[in-house]
Amino acid sequence: MVSQVKLFVENVQELFNALKSNTKILLKPGTYNLDDITSEVIIDSIENITIEGMGEDPVNLQIEDPNKIVIKFVNCKNILLKNLRIGHTFILDPGYCSAEVLYFTRCREINIEKSELYGCGAYGFVLSNVDGFNFINSVITDCSMGLLAIYNSNNIMILDSILENSGGFDLFSIDRSKNVIFDNCDIRGNEIWSFEYEHYYLFSVVGESEVKVKNSRITDNKAHYFEYGKGSVILENTILKDNVFSEGEYEYE
Repeated sequence: MVSQVKLFVENVQELFNALKSNTKILLKPGTYNLDDITSEVIIDSIENITIEGMGEDPVNLQIEDPNKIVIKFVNCKNILLKNLRIGHTFILDPGYCSAEVLYFTRCREINIEKSELYGCGAYGFVLSNVDGFNFINSVITDCSMGLLAIYNSNNIMILDSILENSGGFDLFSIDRSKNVIFDNCDIRGNEIWSFEYEHYYLFSVVGESEVKVKNSRITDNKAHYFEYGKGSVILENTILKDNVFSEGEYEYE
């Protein structure tokens, strides 16, 4: 692997200038309002880059517009985001924030470590055609349409993480994706925002996807069903406690 050039950054303009392949960007503590530079942040065709917050506390990367993705990655490879707190600052009622915090499409070898993705973002992250994604020792919280969505992606690991206090429709949406693993995670305090009309799931797993939850705790969640189809989520050494699934564990055999 090509070595990374180390750059120290202390404002948004310097951050945008540093977004190049083979770079380690070290953000000095503070808050970076990304929409001071652009209304939509798209990182395209970059590889071997680290964006890391300095100091003990995460560095804030934020935008105001709840209908814009905070950061979108397209055709990227070998990306590390570390010690960051990323989200929208303008808070809307549940269901009205239409853009996720992070979006990755046609990417490989993505790592997020020691970070927080917060709402009112629609989802913490959305993956589309991604191969190799690790979300480690991190948090998704207060999202308004679900926790995460994964489409046509493989080799996804959510490890040692907290997924909490979010609402919306299906809380985990996973379609046509293989080897999706949650390991040592706390999934807690999440609730679909409407029990009146459609049927929504804690785990909506379809398209012959492969999902496993192990060594984890699933507590105080509310949805119509735990899962879409019986056995669509493999549970290993996982505690389910104080959840409410008003229509049952699953909708379809």
